[in-house]
Amino acid sequence: MKKNLRASVQSAIASSLEPFQNPKIMLAFSGGLDSCVLLDACVGAGFKPIIIHVNHQCQDQAKDWVAFAKGKAAHYQLKYIVENVDKNIPQGASVEAFLRQERYRLIQKHCDKHTVVLMAHHLDDQAETILMRLMHGCGVNGLGAMAPERYLDQGKLLRPFLGLLRSDLEAYAKDERLTWIEDPSNDDLRYDRNFIRHELMPLLQKRFDKVPAKLAQTARIARYYEHQHQQHIQTLLGHCFDPKLPYQLKLEPFETFDKMDQCSMIKAWLHQILNVGLSFSRLEEICDCLCHAKPDAKPCMRIDAHWDIHRYQKQAYIVQHDTPQIETRSQTFAVETSLSYGNGLSLSLETLKCEGLNLDGLDRALLELRFYQEGLKVQLPKRACRHRLKKLMQSAKVPPWLRAQVPLIFYQGTLLMIVGYACYQ
Repeated sequence: MKKNLRASVQSAIASSLEPFQNPKIMLAFSGGLDSCVLLDACVGAGFKPIIIHVNHQCQDQAKDWVAFAKGKAAHYQLKYIVENVDKNIPQGASVEAFLRQERYRLIQKHCDKHTVVLMAHHLDDQAETILMRLMHGCGVNGLGAMAPERYLDQGKLLRPFLGLLRSDLEAYAKDERLTWIEDPSNDDLRYDRNFIRHELMPLLQKRFDKVPAKLAQTARIARYYEHQHQQHIQTLLGHCFDPKLPYQLKLEPFETFDKMDQCSMIKAWLHQILNVGLSFSRLEEICDCLCHAKPDAKPCMRIDAHWDIHRYQKQAYIVQHDTPQIETRSQTFAVETSLSYGNGLSLSLETLKCEGLNLDGLDRALLELRFYQEGLKVQLPKRACRHRLKKLMQSAKVPPWLRAQVPLIFYQGTLLMIVGYACYQ
């Protein structure tokens, strides 16, 4: 029995690593029973992982756990990395969620395209995750819980133990006489996962057979249907989304779709562009605002500390709300064929040609780069009267928050082009 258990645990690791040729293996090591089994079995299967220990700095014993991780690395003659989580948890943030995000962020710092990160999540963890997400009103994606394999920055994250029960790992640790750390916070019922583990799961297992396996089956089915759903959503996004303008979404086709599809489209758009996720209720609020605000309204919806969604003239825009001011001094192309402005931005004569500006016969010394000024009136080619620049910007559908940043090309005081939007030549 002991030999069979060791073989099955090691086989789970070897099978998950089989598709990868000469990977750089990193092993996420907390020091608990699960990660100690993962480490021992990984070495036993013939692999030499790099141990990475993330110190949360939330427990009095944190320094002892760092020392324990270093001791394990020495015992198995392995390299190790220790990363420390920032002690300043944002006010109002979930401690569990913040620490989880920090763990992944600190681990993926060390990932490249050859990296495979092993984590010791098992079948019971998967069941707990599904129940937690159900209680938070998740969709099909959330029901999919933890995938056996996914990208982690440039590398891959693998969970080879998702087919094994916690009791399997406990038996392995006992048979191999392993030592591990007991984290006292794992018994604190204030945390949702601990409540589910110690209170809810035992109750369910009194009534139903094979609860973790059945919940994990639900997760596999959910991942399949989520994959199908995402293909459908990407097709719909294709009607509203131009890859050349990734921060914009066309609202005329968007408004024709079902409300649930709209929420999924906004979710996919934000994930693709910003890699952020919002609750379903927040997605509903954004969709309502985009589709039902008054025609002349210019609603703005906060995404996070740095980004907003704006609506303007039947378009939705992802906008950084702390964009630095662009230097607005006038420049000419008298000497240079490319002018620099703002934070590392530049504009070349070749770009102007591609935008439709005919430079034949123009004196470059009189070709001028300027920027928006409130209240300014400008002359257009072959027009007798002057035009308010604001009206021209509106006609060219330049969003208000971008007007101060869009380059304007003048020749002898006459406006030839709003770069990227209109050519008046």
